[in-house]
Amino acid sequence: MQVSIITASLNAAAWIDAACASVASQTYQNIEHIVVDGASDDNTAERARRYTLDVISEDDNGQSDALNKGVAMSSGEIVTWLNADDEIAGCHVVSHVVDVFRAHPSVDIVYGDYCVIDSQGRRLFTRRQRSFAPDTLLFATNYLVPSAFFRRQVFERVGGFSEDLGFVMDWDFWLRALRANCRFELLPEMMWKHRFHGGSNTVGARVAMVREARTVQARHQGELGHNPNAVFLSHLRGLWCRLRDQFWKLVTRGWVDNLVYSWYMRRAGAERQC
Repeated sequence: MQVSIITASLNAAAWIDAACASVASQTYQNIEHIVVDGASDDNTAERARRYTLDVISEDDNGQSDALNKGVAMSSGEIVTWLNADDEIAGCHVVSHVVDVFRAHPSVDIVYGDYCVIDSQGRRLFTRRQRSFAPDTLLFATNYLVPSAFFRRQVFERVGGFSEDLGFVMDWDFWLRALRANCRFELLPEMMWKHRFHGGSNTVGARVAMVREARTVQARHQGELGHNPNAVFLSHLRGLWCRLRDQFWKLVTRGWVDNLVYSWYMRRAGAERQC
């Protein structure tokens, strides 16, 4: 079972080595790592070629375009993407993900826990996920971040990443997968390291990202039968989903996320806390 990992990059020379090294360190052997670089004016592409020969560097129309291009180039039965400034959390992650897909042929998407790190790779806080809940995906926008593994058929079924979106194309992708009745499965272990730094969308473009997220949320709420105009009620529903999930994580996994610290870090900017 081949696994394709797609990395979209743009001027990511400061981080690309760590991202590629985390892929190269995997104990699972049947991996292709494709780096789609948006014609960076630093040496991102050259650094990536130290780890994989599957590197293209050319102008594109943003991250969604790069990811779609990368998936089209790939041949793996299982696909995921790794942001150029993120890392896979451990050397056995891909192997464990493949085990889940092999053991559960009806599972379409496998996701797991992640931690947030700063520009130096130091852990800031941890997110442990709970078993899949459709309402949480729809109303709590930080669910299934930063990525997940999915069967190629999911990409073909939902139509790839929406190229009119510049920030939350991943969340939109999962919501379309939900509408397509895809089955999500939790792998309860640390899978990703998601980096906060001044140039990341989560920190540097948060206002625009939140605005786009609200547009996507309203779109999918309408399509799933919810009232897209009830913004206040939607926010209350999101708060309820998060509090409910904290309770279930405490009961089933003995864990409560540090939501206050997470909230503060996202708004204050990670670099000022490093």
